[in-house]
Amino acid sequence: MNNLYNKKIPVFLIATALFLLCAANSQAKITNYRSVYKPFYDGTGALKITLREFKKKGQTNMALVLDPYTFATYTALLADTNETSSKATETALQTPFKRALNRYTALPAVVENHGITSSEMPVKGVFLTADMCPSSRQIDKDLDERTAELGNGNEAMPIAIAISGNWIKAHKREFSWLLNQERAKKLSITWVNHSLTHPYKENAPNEKNFLLTKGVVFEREVLKNEILMLESGITPSPFFRFPGLIASDALMEKLNALSLIPVGTNAWLGKGEDPKAGSIILVHGNGNERAGVNTLLRYYNRNKARFENGTINLLPLKDAFGH
Repeated sequence: MNNLYNKKIPVFLIATALFLLCAANSQAKITNYRSVYKPFYDGTGALKITLREFKKKGQTNMALVLDPYTFATYTALLADTNETSSKATETALQTPFKRALNRYTALPAVVENHGITSSEMPVKGVFLTADMCPSSRQIDKDLDERTAELGNGNEAMPIAIAISGNWIKAHKREFSWLLNQERAKKLSITWVNHSLTHPYKENAPNEKNFLLTKGVVFEREVLKNEILMLESGITPSPFFRFPGLIASDALMEKLNALSLIPVGTNAWLGKGEDPKAGSIILVHGNGNERAGVNTLLRYYNRNKARFENGTINLLPLKDAFGH
C-alpha cells in the first residue's frame, strides 16, 4: 500500500514554499495612505520633503520622503521627520525638484508627450526607460540582460522602469526576477509610476482614452499604484509616465498636486525615433513591442566601442535635470 506521507518532498518545493511565505510576511499591508507636501529639515540640517504619509501593519506611522536636490526617495518613520516650517517651505521652492515639477507640469499641457523628453544639459549618454504596461506576454528579458552586460560586472546599469500595478499582479515571478537583477547589482532601477490599471480602449480617440477614459479617477490610479509598489518592496520615485503619453490640463494640475514629474520621450524606438545625446529612450519591456527592443539591441551593438570607452553612457533619470 502506498503511503503518501512517506514520500520525500523535493527540496526545491520546500525552498519555494518558504520563499513565498517569507515574501508574504515581509509585504505588510498599507493603510491610511495620503498625499502631503511637508518640507522639513532633518536631524543633520538637510532639507527634505515628506510626500506621503501612511500606516504599515505592525509598524507605526510611516512617511515617503524626498531629497529635493538628488530626487532620491526613501521611507522613514513619521516620528523621524520633523514639522514643516515657513523657512523650509520657502527654501524648497528653489530646489531642483520643485523647479522641475513646476516646469514640466506647466500649463497649457500638450495632449501627447508632455513632460521632460531629453536632458536639460549636454551629457555623454542617454536615459533608458522601459514601460511595463499590463500584458499577457512574457517580459523581454534580453532587454534587461543586455543592458546589464554594459556594466561588465563592475557596475549596476541605470534603467527607469515605468511599472503598472496590473502588470505586477499578473507577473509576480517576472517581477521577482527584476528585483533579483537589482539585488545582484546588475541593474540600478528607478521605479516610475505608470498608473494602477493603465486603461486603454482600442480605436478610442486620445482625448477619451488612457487616463482620460470616462470614469477613471486619476488620484486612485496614482496612489493605489504607489501602495502596491511599496507593498511589493519597491520605493516609488518622484516621476510619473502617463499611459500612452496622453494627458490634459486637468491631469497635469492633479499631477503637480501629487508632486510627480511627468516623463516623456524624444526617442520612442518602437515608432522609429532615433536616440541622440541626452535622449530619454522609451521601449516596452513587457513583450508588447518587440520592434523597439530589437532596435535598442542594435543600438547597443552599433555603439559597443563607444560604450566601452565612455563616450556613450546609460545615465540615471535624475541626471536629466539641470541640478
